[in-house]
Amino acid sequence: MTVRRALALSALLPACQPAARPPVVDVAGDACDLVAIRAQRDEPWSRGDPSVCDTRCRAGDQRSCVAFGLLQFASRDMWGSTLAAWHFENACTAGVGVGCTLLGEYLARAGHHRGTRAEDYFARGCELGDAEGCQGVGLLLAAETSYYCKYCRTDTARPGDAPRAAALLLRACEAGLEPSCNALGTLTQTGRGVAQDEARAAQLYATACDGGFSEGCSNLGALLADGRGVARDERRAADLHAAACEHEVAAACARLADLTDAGRGVARDEARAVALRGAACQAGDGASCLRHADAVVGAAPARALWAYARACDRGQPRGCSSAGDAYAEGRFAEQNPSLAVVYFESACEGGEAASCAKCGAALEAGRGRAPDPLAAARAYARGCALGDPQACARAAPPPRSDER
Repeated sequence: MTVRRALALSALLPACQPAARPPVVDVAGDACDLVAIRAQRDEPWSRGDPSVCDTRCRAGDQRSCVAFGLLQFASRDMWGSTLAAWHFENACTAGVGVGCTLLGEYLARAGHHRGTRAEDYFARGCELGDAEGCQGVGLLLAAETSYYCKYCRTDTARPGDAPRAAALLLRACEAGLEPSCNALGTLTQTGRGVAQDEARAAQLYATACDGGFSEGCSNLGALLADGRGVARDERRAADLHAAACEHEVAAACARLADLTDAGRGVARDEARAVALRGAACQAGDGASCLRHADAVVGAAPARALWAYARACDRGQPRGCSSAGDAYAEGRFAEQNPSLAVVYFESACEGGEAASCAKCGAALEAGRGRAPDPLAAARAYARGCALGDPQACARAAPPPRSDER
């Protein structure tokens, strides 16, 4: 939801809105302590009383308005989110940096990333002295958008953004923000925006890990496992991955699965490796979904179909192809031509040449949807361009509109 949409919806709640935007007044109080409420982002109601925050907000304390917005946002309903965005916007306009940052986060969690108002609000929060605003801009510029929106499309990092991202992330890391230390570690490890230095990257990951940011623990574990930038320590690497995997860090589960498969740092255990890849799949790692599905397809076909479909959702074309085959042939699940053609289309778009031919055949014959010779011809043409001989054999110029 955009800010404009949020503000439009908030007009339906006039009783909740202060009459004007008064000057910033800092009112202390345990029942509405913005710092404490913000620190308990997952359970803010444990540190704040909405009625107290609302009263102070109406009296003109914009920081209490921000705290009230956080408490409303935690309700996870449309009205609460709308009211929260309205309060964040007002506080930002009044010069409260944390309001700008939280509005940027609100937009980023909705999938608005680099080059959008989310970046603008983060930048304004940073300018007003809020370190999390600096972190927000840095993460967006570094294409680390999953921190705000786990399953959103990941932006492609632009080389020109890296130096600015590194500077902002350093500022936020020095302010004690562990996600920034981790992201800066990634830039430092790969030499984006800063000199490549794996030893320095390991230090940054360790800082993030020590502060409780699980992704930092897994990234440190990856360096320890291979002895890059630090002395090799496979046992400690496995322990770090295991701890991060328990916090649903997909990369940690996948890395621990690889170590377990090879018996590095832990006892070799193929069954556990399969289970760990299932956990990585559940946490959103598409490549692990494919490997998990391939491993269980004989013993647990329904589970395999779930994993193939999830791999497809996470950008793995072969997962789409396998799911399409399962629904087209009635393997693992009841035959469903409509779902089959949807998966074949996704696989074809992702570069699976054979799926283009299957998609074209389904569309030509009207399996799963009404016959569509034009769409079928496009699918065959794409499959042929990708090198599939069956698609080439069926490819032909699409019929003119007067021939249909």
